[in-house]
Amino acid sequence: MEGSQAPATPSAPLSQQSDVPEGPPTPAPNDAPPPDLPQFADAPNVQIGDRWVTEVVDHQDATLSYRAERTATDVGPDRIVTAVRTLGKDYVRTVEYKGQWALVATHLRSGATTTYSPALPYLSFPLQPGKSWEARVVETDAEGKTRVHEVRAKIETWEDVQVPAGTFNAIKVVLTDDISQDGVVIQQGQDVSWYAPEARRTVKTEEMSFDPATGERRRRTVSMVDYSLQSAQTSVGSVNGDLIAVSELLAKADNCLAEGDAACVEDSTNEVLRLEPSNVRALEIKQTAANGGRTAARSGPQIVGGAMPTPASESVGASPSTSGRQTRAGTVASDRPQAAPAAAKGQKSVASRLDALVTTSLAEGQNCLKMSNFECAIARAEAVLQLDPENAGAVALRDDAKEAQKKAFEESELK
Repeated sequence: MEGSQAPATPSAPLSQQSDVPEGPPTPAPNDAPPPDLPQFADAPNVQIGDRWVTEVVDHQDATLSYRAERTATDVGPDRIVTAVRTLGKDYVRTVEYKGQWALVATHLRSGATTTYSPALPYLSFPLQPGKSWEARVVETDAEGKTRVHEVRAKIETWEDVQVPAGTFNAIKVVLTDDISQDGVVIQQGQDVSWYAPEARRTVKTEEMSFDPATGERRRRTVSMVDYSLQSAQTSVGSVNGDLIAVSELLAKADNCLAEGDAACVEDSTNEVLRLEPSNVRALEIKQTAANGGRTAARSGPQIVGGAMPTPASESVGASPSTSGRQTRAGTVASDRPQAAPAAAKGQKSVASRLDALVTTSLAEGQNCLKMSNFECAIARAEAVLQLDPENAGAVALRDDAKEAQKKAFEESELK
C-alpha cells in the first residue's frame, strides 16, 4: 500500500498491504462466503487505534525481509492515516489513504513526501466477485520526479485464508500494475491479495514484479501476524470527550461569529480542526467569517453544529409551521449563524452532552453514507439509537444506508 516507500527494497512494492512471511499452503477456493456472511464487502469502518502487524518475506534476498507495525492515527469519512514503524529498525513513516484504502501519500520523518494522483485504488468497494476496475495514477516524489501507474484489477472469489494472525474468510483480488517513467515501462507487477472484512485490511498478498530492462523477477509474500481493532460502537455509558469539546467549540464559534469577534472565531475553529481536521462546520464558519459574516453559498444539505440536519418532517418536535431547519437542539434559521443555546454557554447537563454526541454521530454517519461507507453509516445510526431509540434521524440514516448498500450490491451483480 505504500508505493515506493518500503525500506531496503530495490523495486517498488505493489501491494496495498506492503508490510507481511510466506504463508501456509495456497488457500482453497470457495466461490461464496458462508451463508452467515455478506456476498460483498463494504468499505471498512476503520477506527483510530486500529493496529496491524505484518511481515514481509523477500524470496530472493532474506535480508530484505522485515516486520512492520501500523496504527490508524487519524480517520475521517474518506480518510485513513496510519503511522508505520519497521520493527527493529529506525524507519518510521506516515501513510495516508482515502477511506477505501486507496493510497494518497507517504510522508517520511525527513519531510520527504510521495503523492499519488488520483489515489491509487488497490481496492474498490463494495468488493464483489466479478467486479473489475482500472486507473491511471501519477506518482510524484519529493524531488518532483514522476512515474505513471497503469492499474487493472479484478475480484475473484471468497476463500478461507490462513496466516499467522488466524484464519479469515477473505475475498481474492488480482491486480496488475505497469509502472512507466518518461514513457518507458520500468516495472511490471502483479499482486494477488486477500481482503478480510473481519480485519478491516488485506491479510495476505503475494507480490510478483518483473524488470523489463534487466529481466529480473522478484517475489514477496506479505502476511498479517497480529492485529487489534477498536470497537466501532459507541458506549451508552461513556461520552467521548473530544466530541463534546467539538460541540462546545462550535457553539462558541457560532456565538463569536454572531458578535463579530474574528479572533475568537479563528481560535475556536482552529481548535476544532485540531481535534477533527475534516470538520465541515468549522470550515464553513471560517469561510463565513472570511466573507465578512455572509454565509457562504453551498449546495446540498447544510451542516449545523457539525451535523447533518434531519429533515423537518422527521425531526423530533417538528411541525409544518416551524421556521428554518429543525435539529435535536432546536430550530436553526437557514439565513445566518445562530447563537448557541443557553445550555452550551453554561454547565452542560447529561442530556445536553448526549445531544452533542447524537449530533456528532449523525454527522459522521451522513458523511460515511455520502462516501458509500455503508457499514460506518449503519454503525453510527445504531449507536445513536442506543442513546435515543426513537431518534428519527438515526432511523432514516440506518434505512438509507441499508437501502444504498442493497442497491450497490445489485449493481455490482450486473457488472
